Amino acid sequence: MGSYKNRCQLVPAALLICVSYAGREHSALTMTLLTIGIALTGVQYGGGLYLSPGDIAPRYAGVVYGISNTVATLPGFLSPMAIGYLTVDQTQEQWRYVFFIAAAVYVFGSTFFNIFASASLQPWASAPIEMCIEKDPSVDGDVELANFPQEKHSEDKPYTDINCTRM
Repeated sequence: MGSYKNRCQLVPAALLICVSYAGREHSALTMTLLTIGIALTGVQYGGGLYLSPGDIAPRYAGVVYGISNTVATLPGFLSPMAIGYLTVDQTQEQWRYVFFIAAAVYVFGSTFFNIFASASLQPWASAPIEMCIEKDPSVDGDVELANFPQEKHSEDKPYTDINCTRM
């Protein structure tokens, strides 16, 4: 998975550097390079972004994805402010810095992923949970589902039938 993600991040980084030098006079080339770079960025989502939380923590995939997606949205509202500060005069040289920073983010993300990423089930996500189904004799046919990791049935509880399974 690492080499796939590398291509989907390092090629767009190289294309952004090319875009920074293409300039306004080569607008067709600039748009073509940007389109290819954005397309490759989008391709990596199916191969890693959406699958990784399910691989590392199937039970908590929604939470893991939610946290990572929250962190990933930060550039979406911070970058317009940064670009406003960097491109006060809207010159090609100022925009070149913007594209260099974007390329550096791609390279950093790819390097970080290759060093620290793993698709292995994480130890914190593999602890079993004991689920108990208790039947209340005072209610006909209704079953109450509860999570009781520590509690056990005792005489002072009104429930008569407990069926526990480890998940």
